[in-house]
Amino acid sequence: MQTVRFITVFVTLGLLFMPSLLFASAPTPIEDEFFRGKVSAIHSITERDEYGARYITQLIDVTLHTGETISLNYEVSAQYESRVLKQGDRVIVGNGTIAGESLYYISDVYRLHSLIWVGILFLILTAVFIGKKAIGAFLGLIISFVVIIYYFVPQVLAGAPPFLTAFIAALLVASVSLFVAHGVYMRTTVAFFEYYNHYFCFTCYFTAYGNGY
Repeated sequence: MQTVRFITVFVTLGLLFMPSLLFASAPTPIEDEFFRGKVSAIHSITERDEYGARYITQLIDVTLHTGETISLNYEVSAQYESRVLKQGDRVIVGNGTIAGESLYYISDVYRLHSLIWVGILFLILTAVFIGKKAIGAFLGLIISFVVIIYYFVPQVLAGAPPFLTAFIAALLVASVSLFVAHGVYMRTTVAFFEYYNHYFCFTCYFTAYGNGY
């Protein structure tokens, strides 16, 4: 316990001397719009060499979830040939403005369905290895995701200081999911109040040196 306290106090004091980190503004929010899409047709596949590297370019049609079908070029390095798209692949399509012109591009492969299966497998394995405690652990995980998705990410995208936002999000998670996942025990309560102790230190620092969040 003394070792844990030493480490947490050391980290806290270190952060107190880094106001540029604490009050740093978030990066400029990405204004591009994103859509789910499905590769509906592949018209051509060409290869080119540039400075000794080989690239594969595809001219494809993508049907967006809005029903609109667009044509665009998708390029990938030949060393990542597994990333070459096939008809029926689900992708994330971005739409941005460059020099006043609207441009569509492939942002990433759509992986949500795969992540759902990974989550189900995780739940099953958790239940097998830790039994009834898996319910509390899984609920704690859900609470953490809710805080991240509905509080942390929107606040950072809106321009809030990322470090402070992450700290408040962690405080919310610790206030609820800690007891849900691990139960109401003496060591859980001690860990909870230890966390709030450091939160008090940060609050004093913000009050003395900060100009608001």
